[in-house]
Order: sequence, then structure tokens, then C-alpha cells
Amino acid sequence: MNETRRAFFILIGLNALWAPVNWAIQTAMADATPVAIGLIRFSIFAAAMMLLTSIRPVKERLGVINPIGLDALKAFVIGLLLAGPAHAIYYTALVTASTSQTTTINTTGPFWTTLFAIALLHEKVSRLRWFAIALGAVGAYIVAIGFQWPEMTAADQKGNLLYLVGTLMECLAFVLAARLLRRSSGLGVLRWEMTGVAVSMALWPLIFPAWLPMSV
Repeated sequence: MNETRRAFFILIGLNALWAPVNWAIQTAMADATPVAIGLIRFSIFAAAMMLLTSIRPVKERLGVINPIGLDALKAFVIGLLLAGPAHAIYYTALVTASTSQTTTINTTGPFWTTLFAIALLHEKVSRLRWFAIALGAVGAYIVAIGFQWPEMTAADQKGNLLYLVGTLMECLAFVLAARLLRRSSGLGVLRWEMTGVAVSMALWPLIFPAWLPMSV
């Protein structure tokens, strides 16, 4: 199997693993608030990343290069101000939006990521790739909204649009983090970004206690 096919099947596998996440979060919200779920999830994730990327044999095996100084701070801020709020928005949107629709909205991520990459990183995209991305975005819209303009009076459509805002913020976080990857590695940047997300989840109940309470 060549590298292109291998990457393609890995991508399919990752999407299959990620698909139940929104359903799991929505199920968990029967007993906990969205921000509490986010805090638990990302605190464990950030702690695991910090531990694994600090062990020398693991670092050498995975080729981890941890960002230091200003780059580490930038990764943390991206998590704090973009990725963290994006996930708080996701969880809030899932109160009214369906998991099938929000999962579909997730598939528009490559479209927005490409736009941000062109604007911020000055990347060039072929016409064929643009066609594929646009086709995927249109398909996602049809599944999520249908053959109509979104109706703002419908609760689920408000949730869908709110979820799209979170998607835009997370895509922007991806692109900004890409700049840091050139001087370190993906896992190294991710450990600081996830730490920022965990701190963000802890701060939201203090900033907006009525909108994002920690307890039910």
C-alpha cells in the first residue's frame, strides 16, 4: 500500500473514531453541564499529553519536539482563546442541535481551514482540491439544513449556526498552530494547546456563571 492510500485509510479510521464524540457528549449532559464535561475531558487529555511528551523514549519514538519560550506561550494562548471557547460553544450548541447535523457541520472544517490557510499562510490550492472541498461543504449543508435557507426561528438551526461558529474558531486555531509546527512538532504544540483549552474550560464558569455554570 502506497503512502497516499495509507494516509487515506488512516483518515477514514480517525473520522470513524471521532463520529460518536458528539453523541457521547450529549449523553453525558444528562448528568453534567457542558463546561464540566469539557473541563474533565481536556484536563485529562492535557495531563496525558504533558506526561507522554516529557518521557524521553516516547519523545524519541514519536519524534516529539516541544516548543519552548514564546512558541509554547503562543500554543497555550491559541488553546485558551480559540480552541477552548470553540469547544465551549460546541457543547452549548449540542443542547438544541442534533448530533447528526453537528457531525455533518464538522465535515466543513477542511473548507474553512483552507480559506484561513490561504489568507494567513499564503498557501496555494489547486482547482481540483477547491472543487472537492466545495462539494463536501455543499453536501454537509444539505444534510444539516436541507434544500433551504436556514430558519433562525428554529431552535435546532440556531444550534447549528452556533456550532458553525465554533468550527470556524477551531479551524482558525489549527491554522495559527501550523506556524508553530515548523519550529517544533505537532504533538509538542498540541500539549500546550490542550493545556490552554483545559484552563479555558475552568475560566468560563467564572466569566459567564449564568450561561456556562460548572454544576447542574
